[in-house]
Amino acid sequence: MKKIKESVPNTSSFVQLVHCIFSALPNKFRDKILEECAVSIPTYYRRIRNSGPKCSNADKDKIAQIAVASLKAAIAECEEIISTRDQLN
Repeated sequence: MKKIKESVPNTSSFVQLVHCIFSALPNKFRDKILEECAVSIPTYYRRIRNSGPKCSNADKDKIAQIAVASLKAAIAECEEIISTRDQLN
């Protein structure tokens, strides 16, 4: 599985930091599904299409858990940035 190197933004812009959290969310979600469900990148994208292979109920449950965990992690990151907003532009 090929992972894209996660880069930390080198900025003091509040808006850019929050934007980076939201921009990184789809890739983090995908990478977690690849890891947890043991699927390849092509299989992941085939499953997104309507005509692609179907997910098992276990995969559906795991994907739902990953979605909730990913959103909670993004919220936690945003809350951390918001708590330091006075120090940012």
